Amino acid sequence: MAEWAKGEHESGERPVLIAGHTHRPVFGNRGQDLPEGPGPRELEEARGNPALAARVQHALASSRYYRNPKPVEPPCFFNTGCCSFSDGDVTGIELDRGEIRLIQWTKSPEQEKPTCLQCLPLWSVIEAVNSGTSLGDEVNCG
Repeated sequence: MAEWAKGEHESGERPVLIAGHTHRPVFGNRGQDLPEGPGPRELEEARGNPALAARVQHALASSRYYRNPKPVEPPCFFNTGCCSFSDGDVTGIELDRGEIRLIQWTKSPEQEKPTCLQCLPLWSVIEAVNSGTSLGDEVNCG
């Protein structure tokens, strides 16, 4: 999907593609850090516990899948990643008040609003995509 967004288009315009549920979160030109796989203690505890074993297997698969996340230059691709996690967390993309945000809701009933994981001004994304350049390192959650 990122390669399509970066490619040549008949209209001559450059799109910004927002996607979800492809398992690998991407926020503009920043890939997500690799999650840690389960350690020896978690692997040992999973023996004989089918529910825990399923979570451990999911974590192992995720840690293998996330190896070498690729940043997207220019920042024409945004992706929520898995969207729904085994611990009940949910991620999403918000477009609000001139910003694009990667957000996270937790299972906690006390959480009144999502946590901002990464945020950028939309104008900087559009400017970078149209000029074919990368974004700075500024992430402005708040």
